[in-house]
Amino acid sequence: MAIYGSIIQGSEPVYAYQLDGEGGFIAIDVNAEATPQMPFWLHYAYRNKASYQ
Repeated sequence: MAIYGSIIQGSEPVYAYQLDGEGGFIAIDVNAEATPQMPFWLHYAYRNKASYQ
């Protein structure tokens, strides 16, 4: 099952990055695909209702 950046649209994460496997990161694009080598890292504010809907 592929996970794409579009899955986070509307969820309002505080931070949403794709780890690059070399100690860095890039912003998640709606067409980005999470892989074991380049996973997504998301941080949500638990008080924001849009984050957990």
